[in-house]
Amino acid sequence: MEAGGLAVTFPSAEFGGHTIAVSDLTRWQGQPLIAFLGVATEGSFIYDVFPAWADVLGIDWALRGVDLPLTAGPASYRSLLTALHTTTAIAGAVVTNHKLPVYASGKKLFVGTDLFATVAREVNAISSSHGLRGYARDPLSLTLILPSVLDPAPRRMVCFGAGGAATALLIAYATHADKSEFQRRLLPRVPRPHMSFIDANSDALAALQRVTRTCDLTEDEVELIHTSHDRAIDMALSATAPGDLVVNATGLGKQSPGSPLPDARRLTAGVTAWDLNYRGPLTFITQASHAHAIAVDGWDYFVAGWAGALTAIASVPLTSALLRRFAASAEPFRPIRPHEIPSHPTGGNTKELM
Repeated sequence: MEAGGLAVTFPSAEFGGHTIAVSDLTRWQGQPLIAFLGVATEGSFIYDVFPAWADVLGIDWALRGVDLPLTAGPASYRSLLTALHTTTAIAGAVVTNHKLPVYASGKKLFVGTDLFATVAREVNAISSSHGLRGYARDPLSLTLILPSVLDPAPRRMVCFGAGGAATALLIAYATHADKSEFQRRLLPRVPRPHMSFIDANSDALAALQRVTRTCDLTEDEVELIHTSHDRAIDMALSATAPGDLVVNATGLGKQSPGSPLPDARRLTAGVTAWDLNYRGPLTFITQASHAHAIAVDGWDYFVAGWAGALTAIASVPLTSALLRRFAASAEPFRPIRPHEIPSHPTGGNTKELM
């Protein structure tokens, strides 16, 4: 496979295809490998886009998906991290799902983590060239794309989901890092919206609460809601107005159909409904179109997230200019746009929030 004259091939017939098992990582030889940790990575557009991004960075990398179930235990993550640490042909890993447990399982194995990883207790990128280093670059990636999604900042944000993506969104809207002391402190970002996060997982909500305290956010600024509290969810949604933001950060509507928003709960017309998914049924997007909300899919988040992770592994600063190059090279591979999705809702599901 060629990308702009730079050879980007998958080097060994033994590891043909897009994925590789954790147990096979230590046998990898050839081009430096980027492992892509997720749940069902085979269907990702990254395999189409990755050669162009390797060309943008000028690095001859190979890519393989590593699939682990969401129920994977600490031993699975430690096996993965050990393989990254001991295999010289592996340059690092991009983590989409599993950001929180990878950090929790690898704290003693990392020789260093960046400020956002320490605050969020998650990683979305790991470099392994000089010991394992963990990065949480999603807050930076989100900071670069939020103005294109919604500018000015919304008065209110309601986010379905309290996992890694939601945590990054909270940090991006609440704080920024002092560039002169990036490893040491966060500064408050003003103005910032009132934020409500909704999830079925009490542990995820508790973890997010710890982050709010680290960011010096009060209960008046951040509301954490369990999905069993129907009245609180209704109140959070009904308080939104045109120009506000409602986010699907659950994963529903990607590998599995459904939406965190039941049809009985309607979005306010004129709000921006941002589905962080970019592929799959995208039921949330369909519901948003039906409610006359402004529907935005997760393609820009996909591009910015990968740009943040890959530049961290490559030790290259992520700038707006570089992100524009990532976006331009990915545009030919972009799937269906939100406005091309039929506006007929297909039903929601509140029982599978991740």
